[in-house]
Amino acid sequence: MKRPMLFLAVFSLIVGGIQCDNKIVSDCLTCAEQQPAGQKITLSEIQQTIFNPQCISCHGGNQPAAGLNLSEGLAHLNLVNQQSTTAAQVRVVPNNSSASYLVWVLEGEKAPLMPPTGALSRTKIDSVIAWIDRGAENN
Repeated sequence: MKRPMLFLAVFSLIVGGIQCDNKIVSDCLTCAEQQPAGQKITLSEIQQTIFNPQCISCHGGNQPAAGLNLSEGLAHLNLVNQQSTTAAQVRVVPNNSSASYLVWVLEGEKAPLMPPTGALSRTKIDSVIAWIDRGAENN
């Protein structure tokens, strides 16, 4: 009786470890939820690692491309629950990355790829997905 339970526990750990080993939090919500609160992806981290270095040159300043200003302090206001000016989609739908136009353009499958200079890494895209799926908080 104890052996089947032990086997099930070990099997769950192995399968869970394989799914989460690549650290792609959007593919493994359980692992993402188990991360300490300080390790959850925040808008501030996305701002510093993605928007500032790779988006602000076009989506910043007084006349941002597509009317989307991703400057610090404005990104959340201009993304969350806001209609895209280039498509009939909402830019970021909290808790629903698959319906968020931002994800579509970052992946370049359902919309033109952004940034136009080349795709972001899968890890960066998954960070945005995780932030959206956790409610797209202004944190």
